[in-house]
Amino acid sequence: MTTPIPDFNPYPGEVSFLYPVSRSSRPPLFATVPLAIVAIGMLTVFILQFHGVESVGRICADLRHIVGLEPAESGMCYLDDSAEFPITRDIYSVLAALILAVTPILIRRQWSGYAELITHMLGRGTIILPQPGDRDVLIFEVSKANRDFERIGRLGPWIMLTIAIAMFAVMTTESRFGVFHLFQSGNPSEAWAKSAYTSWWASPDTNWIGPIFYILMGTWGLYLISQQNLVGLRVIWTFWSLRHSIQFGADASNVDGYFGWRPMRTLLAATYTEIVIHGVGLITVGLTLPPGAFIGPLSVAAFQWLLTLPIFLLFPFFFIGPKIAAYKTREIARLDSQILAIDPSLPEHERIAIEDTFSGRIELIRNIPRLPFRSLRDTSLFILASTADSLAVAPILLILIL
Repeated sequence: MTTPIPDFNPYPGEVSFLYPVSRSSRPPLFATVPLAIVAIGMLTVFILQFHGVESVGRICADLRHIVGLEPAESGMCYLDDSAEFPITRDIYSVLAALILAVTPILIRRQWSGYAELITHMLGRGTIILPQPGDRDVLIFEVSKANRDFERIGRLGPWIMLTIAIAMFAVMTTESRFGVFHLFQSGNPSEAWAKSAYTSWWASPDTNWIGPIFYILMGTWGLYLISQQNLVGLRVIWTFWSLRHSIQFGADASNVDGYFGWRPMRTLLAATYTEIVIHGVGLITVGLTLPPGAFIGPLSVAAFQWLLTLPIFLLFPFFFIGPKIAAYKTREIARLDSQILAIDPSLPEHERIAIEDTFSGRIELIRNIPRLPFRSLRDTSLFILASTADSLAVAPILLILIL
């Protein structure tokens, strides 16, 4: 009996939410639970912290200061250098929390691409096993990756505990040195930053729900990102291990809209969206932290982001792209040889019909993109957004380190 080729099963790699969701009969609905929790949590803290601060004007004044503009002398953005930071002013932490809340939905979409990748691509002829023994190698490597996903899941509680301790350490640093140092006008003052901390919505000096929510959301969100990165890197390592055993092709008829690479398109679209929004999240959180607070969860998230950005961006170009180019060369040469092998004794109209069929197929092969799962627009937008993220993250990290 022939052993079936397994698909990737990444869900055991994250056991706090995504694995239970994957076993639910209504996973898309349950994947929205984090968003609901964030919305309810933020609304609760907002009610407890509502002080009537001129929120829009204060946010406008803060943004002018961050980008280096002179303080406004009149108008809505003309406000005093207040150190009061209710949730209605701290749009940066709110945005970061919303990004973390959206993350499970994106990870689930990414992992749904992993889960059908092998079967779909084998069925569309986009994964090619040139030698008889290559099938066994593929089964071995995918099964090995699935076992590693289970091991990654078992590490989950320890990873979450480590991140929770780091989050608590950052909160302790914030209580000692204050927050929002970058928002001060004039000469930096630790007294101003400490005053900002005592009025901050996530400070225990104002309420008890805010700091608990801040630590829990940060811990769980960074844990999900860590697990997602571990799973993603493990999938990449599987394909690297298979580099001598598989070839890539393309479905020239383009039935699924991506030349047989639709699952890859699904998972990479989610991956690139995550990279971009997580870069934004790093920026927003970095704006709130005191200098020296880089040692903590932000460092974990930042190093993960800086590590995975080039890997996830460049791996398709350098690993898949050349294999697609080689496939196109082989396929065109094969079709061309079949044209040359047409029996010259056939009637002319039959020979022309056969040649036209082969020529049409060759034209379809030539039109297959080097990366069939990605459009030029996708790549351009991702590179633009990631470059903007990198340029913004780098100076904040330098400020926090120094």
